[in-house]
Amino acid sequence: MSTAALLPTVIAHISCFDVDKPLPIAILCKTLPVDCQPNCGLVLEQLHTENALKLTNDMIYVNSAVFKTVDLSPETVDSVERALIPIAVEATQFGDPRPLALWETQFQYIVDAAILRDSPQLWALSYPLISQLIHSGKFSEANAYAQKICESPVNTLLVRATINHYTAQTRALLGKLPEAKELALQSLQSRTSKLGETHADSAQSLLLLGNIESALGNYGQAQQLYGRALESYRAVFNDEHPYVAECLVSLAVLAKQTGNYESAFELNRQALDIRQTHFDANHPAIADSLNALAELAQTTSELDQARSLFQQALAIAEISLGAEHPQTIAIVNNLAGHFKGAGELVQARRLYKRVLRNCETQLGEAHPRTAYALNNLGTLMRQLEQPEKARQYYIRALRIYESILAPDHPNVAFTLNNLAYLHQSQGDIEAATPLYERALEIFEASLGKDNPTTKTVRANYLRMLAK
Repeated sequence: MSTAALLPTVIAHISCFDVDKPLPIAILCKTLPVDCQPNCGLVLEQLHTENALKLTNDMIYVNSAVFKTVDLSPETVDSVERALIPIAVEATQFGDPRPLALWETQFQYIVDAAILRDSPQLWALSYPLISQLIHSGKFSEANAYAQKICESPVNTLLVRATINHYTAQTRALLGKLPEAKELALQSLQSRTSKLGETHADSAQSLLLLGNIESALGNYGQAQQLYGRALESYRAVFNDEHPYVAECLVSLAVLAKQTGNYESAFELNRQALDIRQTHFDANHPAIADSLNALAELAQTTSELDQARSLFQQALAIAEISLGAEHPQTIAIVNNLAGHFKGAGELVQARRLYKRVLRNCETQLGEAHPRTAYALNNLGTLMRQLEQPEKARQYYIRALRIYESILAPDHPNVAFTLNNLAYLHQSQGDIEAATPLYERALEIFEASLGKDNPTTKTVRANYLRMLAK
């Protein structure tokens, strides 16, 4: 197609985007018909010469006065939306926000416009945007979009299942676990009934529901769901696919929680090998695997290895995600725990305070991660011989956990145990005893009587009574 003939099409396609913000040249060109794409650059140069826009090596800066008056046909808008869907899906499929970051605001503009005009592509456009917002740590924004598409009329069971999946994911990230579980279960039932279990979408739902059950402390259900998700992903793809690695990581978390450290290490090592094959060295998934291996090294007292792995993971996360991203903050929290264990309490306090500030700002005060941060600061204050501050942190954490989790959740027990030990260290056996007893009852029911954590709490309790 000649440059002159292509000019109106390029102008119309630019006008579909937010003309007040820069637009990547590559993204614009990919929205054009295939036979128009080779001459896209020539048309842009002409528009640049005519002062309709400015060009850098990879971005378009539009003279908005020229483009805001363009009348757009529904067919043009539909064409741009349909072209963007596979680009966005590919950019967001493996948990890295960087590929879409350059045009995230433009894509968000497209989705907002699709919501306003009730676009037939609304759902397909929304899914990758929600994924991008989740990957970027913008959980509340992701939840808001999930809520918007939930309110749209849906005419197929599978579309509703996918909407429920993404809504469940955002609810879980915001700490609303019972609500998330109900939506995830609905999504799983719809997908397996229509697609069968050996399908990528069914495996996706199995994995999400497993993660929610694990967060709720239902480890037996989580184990079963993870096994089914792993089997499904392996059947659909292969043993070395990144989605298989996600299942292995979730199984590793479960193994660590139940005291099977050898299995957790092997699962994490397998996941890291897969991820290093598929991703660049600064991919967030690499940081995730290194952090998991560091946690295990810390748990098994391999402290030098733990510090090195934590620092590697943090460096990657800060490059790929930024200093305030939830995944980065999770690594900071673990590194703080490492410093605490090494007796470097001032350094640990600085990092734990950073974690708490981030959690309260990004997630709110009534969130499991905020409670976890409070618990950690409580333990540090106890070590710094500031028992009243420690007690205040523990009480805040316990109130959060009891308000959003089941009363027999292991995190409730961990906090009860911390409070019990604090009272014991101050010689208040009467206050410590019922806290230990309740914590031990929860641990025995949820983790088992032979779990390392259960054994440690029982030993501390019996030792206190023997004095």
